[in-house]
Amino acid sequence: MKRDSIYDIDTTDEALVKRRVIGLAMDCPINNQQNNCPLKELRKYSFEDRIKKINEMDHKTRVKIYLHHRNCLSNLE
Repeated sequence: MKRDSIYDIDTTDEALVKRRVIGLAMDCPINNQQNNCPLKELRKYSFEDRIKKINEMDHKTRVKIYLHHRNCLSNLE
C-alpha cells in the first residue's frame, strides 16, 4: 500500500483499525482534543467501558473515527 502520510493505514485491516481506535480512545495523542472529536464522549467512560463500546462498534464506524483523527492531525501540521 502506498502511503501519502505517516497517518495512512490499511483501513481494510479490521484488527489494525480497532487497535488504533482503542489507542485513540485512551487520550488525544496531541493533548488538544477538539470539540468535534468523535471520541470526546467515549473518553469519559472507564477503560473497560471504552473497550466494550469499541468492540461493539462496526468496522465502518471505527474507520470513520480513525479517518477523523488522521484529518485532524493533518490539519494541525
